[in-house]
Amino acid sequence: MIHLSCIPNLLLTWGIPIGPLVLLRTRGRQSGPPRTVPIAMLRHHSHHWLVSPSRDTHWVHNLRADA
Repeated sequence: MIHLSCIPNLLLTWGIPIGPLVLLRTRGRQSGPPRTVPIAMLRHHSHHWLVSPSRDTHWVHNLRADA
């Protein structure tokens, strides 16, 4: 079975745009290795917003720990 997040990852890595998706790379907050996930980045006026489908996803926790 193909892990569905692999498909957008692969296409975005090749430079093929998929709507508002971009690749976000953060360090694992507990394990340390870099993690790459496709996320939606939306633009409103002159600001860019990272959009999470739910409030507490792993990439949100990792990004907060990196900040």
